[in-house]
Amino acid sequence: MAAFILESGRALPRVQQRAPDAAAAAERLAALRSEVAAQMVLTALQDGAALPRLLLAPLPGCGFGTARMEPPAPGDAHWQWAAAQLAFEPVQARPPIELALAALEAWEERLALIHADRSRLMAEAAAAAAASPRGAPARRAGFVAELDANLREGVCNFLTAWLVVFCSVARPDQFAAYMLACAPWVPSMPCVQGGLRALAGNAAAAAAAAAPAASAGPESSMLGGA
Repeated sequence: MAAFILESGRALPRVQQRAPDAAAAAERLAALRSEVAAQMVLTALQDGAALPRLLLAPLPGCGFGTARMEPPAPGDAHWQWAAAQLAFEPVQARPPIELALAALEAWEERLALIHADRSRLMAEAAAAAAASPRGAPARRAGFVAELDANLREGVCNFLTAWLVVFCSVARPDQFAAYMLACAPWVPSMPCVQGGLRALAGNAAAAAAAAAPAASAGPESSMLGGA
């Protein structure tokens, strides 16, 4: 991920500023995004703890401080500003931000079920251990297998939402702009969701505030609203 931040930081301005090699830079951003997506999927499926580790610490060499100074943990304003850098454009029949939020809501609903199932499994395992400290090896192995499957389901749920938002809804340049804005931190899914929800809420509030003025019409405006 750190390599993506560093290289996309060079390519993105060339796309945004329409440099003579903007097309080549855009192709490079698309290739970089594909590499990041493939790396995330393979790493997460091989090691379920890899994703949490990625989210817990800033990326090395991607911050604005010194190498010896870890940046402070970001607050909501950081993620909201990063979400704005996606610059989703309401040009489709359904705006991209709505599609992204729909994917995140599906992730959230599925996550609640996964967590509930995990709590049930852990409670059953604890009860079985209390009832029979030595227990049956096969039963213990069964609990371990079920918990492992539950954890893998959580990883797949995360990856599905991540791929939809950043590899289907967002363009490569939008993904790069977002990740650069988040750097040196890698956003967790709640951070992505919170930032987009705030952005959508601000847009809705602005539209609601503009509606009365638009409905009043030019004549009403000229008469001072009388």
